[in-house]
Amino acid sequence: MSRPHDEPHRFTRLSTVLRQTYGERVYKIGLRGGFTCPNRDGRLATGGCVFCASEALEAMSFRPGHTIDEQLIRGMEYVKARHGARRFVAYYQDYTATYAPAQRLEAIYGPALRHKDVVALALGTRPDCLDVDALVLLERVAAKKDVWVELGLQLADDALLAAMGRGHDVSCFERGVHALQERGLAVCAHVIIGYPGATKEMERRTADLLRNLGVWGVKLHAFHVLKGTPLAEPYSAGELPVLSCKEHVERVALFLEALPPTMVIHRVTAEAARDLTLGPAWTINKMQAFDAVLDGLVARDSWQGKALGAEAPSSLCGCRSPRAPRGRCAP
Repeated sequence: MSRPHDEPHRFTRLSTVLRQTYGERVYKIGLRGGFTCPNRDGRLATGGCVFCASEALEAMSFRPGHTIDEQLIRGMEYVKARHGARRFVAYYQDYTATYAPAQRLEAIYGPALRHKDVVALALGTRPDCLDVDALVLLERVAAKKDVWVELGLQLADDALLAAMGRGHDVSCFERGVHALQERGLAVCAHVIIGYPGATKEMERRTADLLRNLGVWGVKLHAFHVLKGTPLAEPYSAGELPVLSCKEHVERVALFLEALPPTMVIHRVTAEAARDLTLGPAWTINKMQAFDAVLDGLVARDSWQGKALGAEAPSSLCGCRSPRAPRGRCAP
């Protein structure tokens, strides 16, 4: 289905919020800080979550031996040359970007804080890796530049979290959100759509939880299977059910309808490198999957917040930048 150029946004996109906040388009630069994870270093486990492959976390700008400064400059030069970019978000994306002593974290975040063209830091982490020292440091960092913390939940169901090997439960995620919000930090929750065994009702309860917690943003991942993970063998044997693209679109629409329009949607699908992905095949092309979601929302006459009584969108309404006061979202 083709979309008219003046078709209003049917969900609150991060790219638009960043443009409104900083006055121009902002590009994300992926960085590797040399972090590990309690699911890999033996504190909780050694194998990682069952869906996680270390190769998928490698930033485009990373080369072995490169410092954070070198990664940042290399990434910015590439995006400047390709897109004419001038403003950037430094995304610390490898494993758990708050899982280190505060002194080491401060050194790792330093290059992004010092660079004049970096307007914000995005930190990927787990809800069980937010000790007091890390929280104090994050609050100091946020006083200098905008910060959002990408907090992994995946699904608000303790049984499935255990099956994923996450090593934490839903209440741990809730405590993590509250701890960050108490210090004025924006939270973006990560959710997997279509995880084997997850129902539409489970995903709706997850949306309800995020709405009630008042998180700033949500990043939706399409479930896909990567080589070298514990899920690879059952998937290859045909024992692991996965969603079709059409089913993913429906699930995303139902999820978005249960979120308030003030909540910022960072992503509605996900991809990994083609040579790393076993399937489903439709997840490999992120833009095609993204377009399928947009077309599906139009076909369903669906939009963010519809199930909550929000009016059909005519433009972005009430979205919050990462620098706005962080209270709870209005339900």
